[in-house]
Amino acid sequence: LAPVHHHAEMVNFTISSLEYLATHGPPGCENRPGEAKIFIGGDSSGGGLAYSTLLYVHNGKKLINKRKDNISGAFFYSPWVNLMCNSATYLSKSGYTQGNKLNTGDILYKADKASNYSAYDVSSDFQEVAKHYIGADESMLIDPFASPYYATSEVL
Repeated sequence: LAPVHHHAEMVNFTISSLEYLATHGPPGCENRPGEAKIFIGGDSSGGGLAYSTLLYVHNGKKLINKRKDNISGAFFYSPWVNLMCNSATYLSKSGYTQGNKLNTGDILYKADKASNYSAYDVSSDFQEVAKHYIGADESMLIDPFASPYYATSEVL
C-alpha cells in the first residue's frame, strides 16, 4: 500500500487487508481460518502507516476481526513517524552535494544542506507532502496515531 490516499483511508485499507490475512491466512499456509498470526511492517511512509495501524489496533481504536491480538510482530525501516517533519534528523540526514560527491539522504532533500536548512519552515515541500497525506485536518500532523513521533507512553 502506498500513501496515495489520505491517512484515514490508508489505515482502513490496511485494516481490511489484515482482516483478510487474519481470516484466511497467507496463501499457501496451513493456518486454520481465524487463527493466522501476522506481522506488519514497512519502510518510509509504509513504515509510518504500519506503525500507525499497529497503534490503532494496540489501543483498540481499530480491531482486526473484532480482536487486537492478531498481530504477532512488527518491523519498520526508516518509518515516517513525524508528519511535522521537524526533528533534527530530517535535516541532518538530508541529501546534499559536496564538490563532485553526492551524499544521499531523504529523497525530498535535493538541495545542498544549507539550502535545506533555510527552507525549513511550514511551507517547505516535505511538510506539504504530509499535509496532503493527512487531508484537511492539519491537527493530524501531531496526532499520536497518525504521527507516532508525538505518541505518549500511554499510547505506545
